[in-house]
Amino acid sequence: SLSKGQNVDAEKRKKKRKKLKKLIQELPGCILFGWIFMSVALFLLMLIAYFRMQLSEGESQFSRQGIPFRKEIPAHQTTTF
Repeated sequence: SLSKGQNVDAEKRKKKRKKLKKLIQELPGCILFGWIFMSVALFLLMLIAYFRMQLSEGESQFSRQGIPFRKEIPAHQTTTF
């Protein structure tokens, strides 16, 4: 009980899915793996760079105020190996 417009849209979506499915089947697995791996790796590297900049910004703010950012750990809190 779909209207004519909805039926046409459904058919277009099915055609797009078939094209995408065919494309994915024809691509070698290493390309698909590389595509996913590279995108995730780049995202993680960008996160690391972002948090590194945030940390260095925090350290510089503390040093401008004369507050030591890293305090030395007391001897009784350290562990010997």
